[in-house]
Amino acid sequence: NKAGSRKSLAQSYKHFMVPFDDEPLEYDDDDFWDDDEDAMMFAQVTQKQQTDLSGCSVRQFNLGRDIILTDFVGNLGFEEVTDWEYYQPSLVNNERKVVDPPPFDPSQPKRTRQKSGSIVRIFRGELAGRVGSIARSKGLDNRVLLKEFSGEAALSLAKAEIESLSKMQSNLCAELEESARNGDWASSARMRYINGRTNGSTKEDDESLTAWMNILATKKVPFVGVLGELNLLEFFEDEGGVKNEWYRALGVSPP
Repeated sequence: NKAGSRKSLAQSYKHFMVPFDDEPLEYDDDDFWDDDEDAMMFAQVTQKQQTDLSGCSVRQFNLGRDIILTDFVGNLGFEEVTDWEYYQPSLVNNERKVVDPPPFDPSQPKRTRQKSGSIVRIFRGELAGRVGSIARSKGLDNRVLLKEFSGEAALSLAKAEIESLSKMQSNLCAELEESARNGDWASSARMRYINGRTNGSTKEDDESLTAWMNILATKKVPFVGVLGELNLLEFFEDEGGVKNEWYRALGVSPP
Protein backbone atom coordinates (compact mmCIF):
# COMPACT_ATOMS: atom_id res chain seq x y z
CA ASN A 1 0.00 0.00 0.00
CA LYS A 2 1.14 3.52 -0.58
CA ALA A 3 -0.15 7.00 0.11
CA GLY A 4 0.97 10.33 -1.27
CA SER A 5 1.13 13.64 0.55
CA ARG A 6 1.32 16.75 -1.62
CA LYS A 7 3.27 19.79 -0.57
CA SER A 8 2.19 23.27 -1.55
CA LEU A 9 3.52 26.74 -0.91
CA ALA A 10 1.25 29.33 0.67
CA GLN A 11 1.76 32.94 1.61
CA SER A 12 -0.36 34.72 4.17
CA TYR A 13 -1.23 38.39 4.11
CA LYS A 14 -2.50 40.79 6.74
CA HIS A 15 -5.67 42.37 5.51
CA PHE A 16 -8.67 44.27 6.73
CA MET A 17 -11.86 42.40 7.42
CA VAL A 18 -15.43 43.55 6.91
CA PRO A 19 -17.78 42.18 9.60
CA PHE A 20 -20.06 39.57 8.11
CA ASP A 21 -23.07 38.47 10.12
CA ASP A 22 -24.26 35.00 9.18
CA GLU A 23 -26.33 34.40 12.29
CA PRO A 24 -30.08 33.80 11.85
CA LEU A 25 -32.31 36.84 12.14
CA GLU A 26 -33.84 37.51 15.53
CA TYR A 27 -36.99 39.58 15.36
CA ASP A 28 -37.99 41.70 18.34
CA ASP A 29 -41.48 42.41 17.03
CA ASP A 30 -44.52 40.32 16.28
CA ASP A 31 -45.76 42.24 13.27
CA PHE A 32 -45.58 40.32 9.98
CA TRP A 33 -44.80 43.35 7.81
CA ASP A 34 -42.05 44.55 10.16
CA ASP A 35 -40.44 41.12 9.80
CA ASP A 36 -40.40 41.49 6.02
CA GLU A 37 -38.73 44.90 6.29
CA ASP A 38 -36.07 43.49 8.61
CA ALA A 39 -35.35 40.61 6.23
CA MET A 40 -35.11 42.96 3.22
CA MET A 41 -32.70 45.26 5.05
CA PHE A 42 -30.53 42.29 6.07
CA ALA A 43 -30.44 41.01 2.47
CA GLN A 44 -29.34 44.40 1.16
CA VAL A 45 -26.51 44.66 3.72
CA THR A 46 -25.37 41.09 3.01
CA GLN A 47 -25.32 41.70 -0.76
CA LYS A 48 -23.23 44.85 -0.34
CA GLN A 49 -20.72 43.00 1.86
CA GLN A 50 -20.34 40.26 -0.77
CA THR A 51 -19.85 42.76 -3.63
CA ASP A 52 -16.32 43.57 -4.77
CA LEU A 53 -16.29 47.21 -3.70
CA SER A 54 -13.03 47.95 -5.56
CA GLY A 55 -14.61 46.92 -8.88
CA CYS A 56 -11.54 44.94 -9.99
CA SER A 57 -13.43 41.70 -10.62
CA VAL A 58 -16.00 43.34 -12.93
CA ARG A 59 -13.95 46.05 -14.66
CA GLN A 60 -12.92 45.30 -18.25
CA PHE A 61 -10.42 47.39 -20.20
CA ASN A 62 -10.33 47.98 -23.93
CA LEU A 63 -7.08 47.17 -25.76
CA GLY A 64 -5.78 50.39 -27.31
CA ARG A 65 -8.35 52.70 -25.76
CA ASP A 66 -7.50 51.97 -22.12
CA ILE A 67 -4.32 49.87 -22.21
CA ILE A 68 -1.45 49.44 -24.63
CA LEU A 69 1.00 46.54 -24.51
CA THR A 70 4.69 47.44 -24.66
CA ASP A 71 6.62 44.15 -24.45
CA PHE A 72 6.57 40.50 -23.48
CA VAL A 73 8.22 39.60 -20.16
CA GLY A 74 8.15 35.81 -19.90
CA ASN A 75 6.29 32.63 -18.94
CA LEU A 76 5.23 31.17 -15.62
CA GLY A 77 4.27 27.67 -14.53
CA PHE A 78 4.22 25.50 -11.45
CA GLU A 79 5.60 22.15 -10.35
CA GLU A 80 3.57 19.69 -8.28
CA VAL A 81 5.71 17.63 -5.88
CA THR A 82 4.37 14.41 -4.33
CA ASP A 83 6.17 12.62 -1.49
CA TRP A 84 5.30 8.94 -1.20
CA GLU A 85 5.20 6.84 1.96
CA TYR A 86 4.91 3.06 1.79
CA TYR A 87 3.43 1.23 4.72
CA GLN A 88 2.40 -2.20 5.89
CA PRO A 89 -0.97 -2.41 7.69
CA SER A 90 -1.12 -4.28 10.97
CA LEU A 91 -3.65 -7.10 11.33
CA VAL A 92 -3.89 -6.56 15.10
CA ASN A 93 -4.61 -2.93 15.92
CA ASN A 94 -5.03 -1.39 12.41
CA GLU A 95 -1.82 0.61 12.80
CA ARG A 96 0.30 1.36 9.76
CA LYS A 97 4.03 0.73 9.84
CA VAL A 98 6.11 2.73 7.38
CA VAL A 99 8.50 0.54 5.42
CA ASP A 100 11.43 1.85 3.42
CA PRO A 101 12.23 0.75 0.78
CA PRO A 102 8.99 -0.90 -0.43
CA PRO A 103 9.44 -4.65 0.12
CA PHE A 104 7.74 -5.73 -3.11
CA ASP A 105 9.26 -3.16 -5.46
CA PRO A 106 12.31 -1.26 -4.12
CA SER A 107 12.46 0.77 -7.33
CA GLN A 108 9.27 2.71 -6.49
CA PRO A 109 10.03 6.45 -6.14
CA LYS A 110 10.03 8.39 -2.87
CA ARG A 111 9.21 11.66 -4.65
CA THR A 112 7.64 12.50 -8.01
CA ARG A 113 7.38 15.81 -9.83
CA GLN A 114 4.87 16.94 -12.41
CA LYS A 115 5.43 20.16 -14.33
CA SER A 116 2.56 22.24 -15.65
CA GLY A 117 4.51 23.87 -18.46
CA SER A 118 4.06 27.52 -19.42
CA ILE A 119 0.46 28.29 -18.52
CA VAL A 120 0.83 32.01 -17.70
CA ARG A 121 2.37 34.68 -19.94
CA ILE A 122 3.40 38.05 -18.53
CA PHE A 123 3.27 41.30 -20.52
CA ARG A 124 4.17 44.87 -19.68
CA GLY A 125 1.84 47.69 -20.61
CA GLU A 126 0.63 51.19 -19.82
CA LEU A 127 -2.67 52.86 -19.09
CA ALA A 128 -3.62 54.91 -22.14
CA GLY A 129 -6.25 57.40 -23.18
CA ARG A 130 -8.04 59.59 -20.67
CA VAL A 131 -7.36 57.43 -17.62
CA GLY A 132 -3.64 57.32 -18.45
CA SER A 133 -3.52 61.10 -18.73
CA ILE A 134 -5.28 61.52 -15.38
CA ALA A 135 -2.89 59.08 -13.71
CA ARG A 136 0.16 60.93 -15.03
CA SER A 137 -1.27 64.32 -14.02
CA LYS A 138 -1.67 63.06 -10.45
CA GLY A 139 1.86 61.69 -10.33
CA LEU A 140 0.72 58.07 -10.38
CA ASP A 141 2.61 55.26 -12.09
CA ASN A 142 0.62 54.27 -15.17
CA ARG A 143 2.64 51.13 -15.86
CA VAL A 144 0.82 47.79 -15.52
CA LEU A 145 1.58 44.07 -15.70
CA LEU A 146 -0.79 41.80 -17.59
CA LYS A 147 -1.12 38.06 -17.01
CA GLU A 148 -2.55 35.76 -19.67
CA PHE A 149 -3.86 32.43 -18.32
CA SER A 150 -4.14 29.46 -20.70
CA GLY A 151 -5.62 26.04 -20.00
CA GLU A 152 -7.93 24.57 -17.37
CA ALA A 153 -5.36 24.61 -14.55
CA ALA A 154 -4.44 28.23 -15.31
CA LEU A 155 -8.08 29.34 -15.38
CA SER A 156 -8.66 27.78 -11.97
CA LEU A 157 -5.57 29.59 -10.73
CA ALA A 158 -6.81 32.89 -12.20
CA LYS A 159 -10.23 32.47 -10.58
CA ALA A 160 -8.73 31.79 -7.15
CA GLU A 161 -6.35 34.72 -7.53
CA ILE A 162 -9.01 37.26 -8.49
CA GLU A 163 -11.38 36.04 -5.76
CA SER A 164 -8.79 36.37 -2.99
CA LEU A 165 -7.48 39.73 -4.18
CA SER A 166 -10.95 41.19 -4.71
CA LYS A 167 -11.86 40.31 -1.11
CA MET A 168 -8.76 42.01 0.26
CA GLN A 169 -9.22 45.05 -1.97
CA SER A 170 -12.92 45.26 -1.13
CA ASN A 171 -12.21 45.23 2.60
CA LEU A 172 -9.59 47.95 2.19
CA CYS A 173 -11.90 50.13 0.11
CA ALA A 174 -14.72 49.69 2.60
CA GLU A 175 -12.49 51.13 5.31
CA LEU A 176 -10.89 53.99 3.39
CA GLU A 177 -13.28 55.24 0.71
CA GLU A 178 -16.95 56.19 1.25
CA SER A 179 -17.89 56.16 -2.46
CA ALA A 180 -16.50 52.62 -2.80
CA ARG A 181 -18.29 51.58 0.37
CA ASN A 182 -21.56 52.79 -1.14
CA GLY A 183 -21.01 50.63 -4.24
CA ASP A 184 -20.25 53.50 -6.64
CA TRP A 185 -16.88 52.08 -7.72
CA ALA A 186 -18.33 48.66 -8.55
CA SER A 187 -21.19 50.23 -10.48
CA SER A 188 -18.96 52.40 -12.67
CA ALA A 189 -16.46 49.57 -13.22
CA ARG A 190 -19.20 47.25 -14.47
CA MET A 191 -20.14 49.68 -17.27
CA ARG A 192 -16.64 50.73 -18.34
CA TYR A 193 -16.13 48.41 -21.32
CA ILE A 194 -19.60 49.01 -22.78
CA ASN A 195 -19.25 52.75 -22.43
CA GLY A 196 -15.84 52.61 -24.08
CA ARG A 197 -17.05 50.63 -27.10
CA THR A 198 -20.06 52.88 -27.66
CA ASN A 199 -17.95 56.06 -27.31
CA GLY A 200 -19.67 56.78 -24.02
CA SER A 201 -18.02 58.58 -21.16
CA THR A 202 -15.78 56.61 -18.76
CA LYS A 203 -15.18 59.69 -16.62
CA GLU A 204 -16.83 58.25 -13.52
CA ASP A 205 -14.82 55.03 -13.60
CA ASP A 206 -11.62 56.91 -14.49
CA GLU A 207 -11.98 58.83 -11.24
CA SER A 208 -12.71 55.67 -9.25
CA LEU A 209 -9.77 53.86 -10.84
CA THR A 210 -7.24 56.62 -10.18
CA ALA A 211 -8.53 56.94 -6.60
CA TRP A 212 -7.85 53.21 -6.12
CA MET A 213 -4.41 53.59 -7.70
CA ASN A 214 -3.68 56.39 -5.24
CA ILE A 215 -4.60 54.09 -2.33
CA LEU A 216 -2.23 51.43 -3.67
CA ALA A 217 0.55 54.01 -4.00
CA THR A 218 0.16 55.66 -0.59
CA LYS A 219 -1.04 52.95 1.82
CA LYS A 220 1.69 50.38 1.08
CA VAL A 221 -0.75 47.48 0.88
CA PRO A 222 0.82 44.01 1.41
CA PHE A 223 -0.30 42.65 -1.98
CA VAL A 224 -0.14 43.45 -5.68
CA GLY A 225 -3.30 45.37 -6.59
CA VAL A 226 -5.56 44.32 -9.44
CA LEU A 227 -7.17 46.97 -11.65
CA GLY A 228 -9.31 44.78 -13.90
CA GLU A 229 -9.36 42.49 -16.91
CA LEU A 230 -8.28 43.19 -20.49
CA ASN A 231 -11.09 42.29 -22.92
CA LEU A 232 -9.77 41.19 -26.33
CA LEU A 233 -13.14 40.77 -28.03
CA GLU A 234 -12.44 43.49 -30.59
CA PHE A 235 -9.01 41.98 -31.25
CA PHE A 236 -10.53 38.64 -32.24
CA GLU A 237 -13.28 40.33 -34.26
CA ASP A 238 -10.72 42.01 -36.54
CA GLU A 239 -10.12 39.84 -39.60
CA GLY A 240 -7.18 41.88 -40.87
CA GLY A 241 -3.50 41.56 -40.06
CA VAL A 242 -3.83 42.46 -36.38
CA LYS A 243 -2.45 39.09 -35.24
CA ASN A 244 0.65 39.60 -37.39
CA GLU A 245 1.09 43.06 -35.89
CA TRP A 246 0.89 41.49 -32.42
CA TYR A 247 3.70 39.09 -33.28
CA ARG A 248 5.87 41.77 -34.86
CA ALA A 249 5.42 44.12 -31.90
CA LEU A 250 5.80 41.64 -29.03
CA GLY A 251 7.72 38.75 -30.56
CA VAL A 252 5.28 36.08 -29.35
CA SER A 253 2.12 34.52 -30.74
CA PRO A 254 -1.21 36.25 -30.05
CA PRO A 255 -3.68 34.81 -27.50
